[in-house]
Amino acid sequence: MSNLEPNPQEVIEGLLSAYGVATQRALAKALNVPSNNVSAWSQRNSVPGSAIIKCVLDTGVDLQWLVNGKFAKANLKRVGGLPSGAELLNEIMSSGGKAVLRRIMDAYGFTLQKQLCELLGISSGTVSTWVRRNYFPGDVVVACALDTGVSLQWLATGKGSTRNENQQDSRNYSIPHKNLTAGILQDAGCWNINLRFFRKKSASRLSYQAALALGF
Repeated sequence: MSNLEPNPQEVIEGLLSAYGVATQRALAKALNVPSNNVSAWSQRNSVPGSAIIKCVLDTGVDLQWLVNGKFAKANLKRVGGLPSGAELLNEIMSSGGKAVLRRIMDAYGFTLQKQLCELLGISSGTVSTWVRRNYFPGDVVVACALDTGVSLQWLATGKGSTRNENQQDSRNYSIPHKNLTAGILQDAGCWNINLRFFRKKSASRLSYQAALALGF
C-alpha cells in the first residue's frame, strides 16, 4: 500500500485551490458537505478520501499533486460522462460494498480478500463490514489509485477505463538491455518490469536494483 503520508492541512489548501475558492465554507459548498465539515477535518487533522475523490473527478486536478504536492497541478478537463455536485458525490458513495472491493482487488491483482487484508494491515472482519454495509472506503480507494496507477474514476465509480489516457504506472521500470558482441556493448532495447507482479518486499529490492541500473 502507498506509504504516502499526506498533510491534511495541505490537502485542504489543495482542495481550496482546485475549486478556486478562498474559504472553508465555500469549499464545503463545492464538496456538497455541511458547512462545518471542513473546519472539523482541520481540527481532526484528517480529510476523508471521498472528498479527495470528488475533487479530482470534479475538477480534473492531479491526484498526486492534491495528496502529496508532487507534480505540477494538472488543471485537466474534468472527467467526461460524470455528473457533478451532489449527484457526483451520491454516485461515488453509492459505489461501495462488494463492487468497489472487487475493483480494489483487481487493481492490486489479488484473488483473495486475505491478500488485500495483509497488504492493508486490516482484519477480514473490516472488509466484511464494507460489504455488509455497502460502505465506500474512500481512503483505501485513494491509496489504491496512488499505489497502482489505476484510474481513480474507474476505482470510485466503475466507469471508464482502468487507466487514464497517457497515464504511466508509477511501478513500471524500464531497464536498458545490451548485448556484448566482440567485446562491444550494443543496445538491444529495454526490459520492462512492473512491480505490481512482485511481493512488496521483493518489489522494494527490485526497485532499488532498477534505480541502480538506470543510474539513479
